Amino acid sequence: PSLAKLFASHVFLTLAKLQRKCLTRLLVCEHPFAAHRRRFLHDGTPPDWWICRFCRDVRCVEDEGHVLFECVNDGLIKARTRAFRDMLTIHPPLEYVLPKRTDVWNLVRFFARHPRLLARFADFVHTTFKMCDEVPMIIITSQNDLA
Repeated sequence: PSLAKLFASHVFLTLAKLQRKCLTRLLVCEHPFAAHRRRFLHDGTPPDWWICRFCRDVRCVEDEGHVLFECVNDGLIKARTRAFRDMLTIHPPLEYVLPKRTDVWNLVRFFARHPRLLARFADFVHTTFKMCDEVPMIIITSQNDLA
């Protein structure tokens, strides 16, 4: 659904306020991940220098897809595993859907049809946002910093 339809949907409106807020921040790109925050620094750094604060791998840009689905940081892996295990308990066919949908928008579209999945996903997003508050963003401004 479009954002307007999603935000007006019964499924979205039945979420707790914190869950709605986290999903809204994620979907309108007001999240704490570097891919969003660095855009506003206007320091001329290229996006491939926005490396992930969690895994610190220079090949990994800290964006929604990386943090939520790919990052190999132990804390993120534990949070992701717990969230998706809970979601599989709620909706076992999800096992066949998840490997095909690593795009945030596609997953939210799918979860929007399943209120309990959307709520659990929102909790997971909230957890990742809290982790961003605890780990400072990596600021790379030169090739020397990157090396």
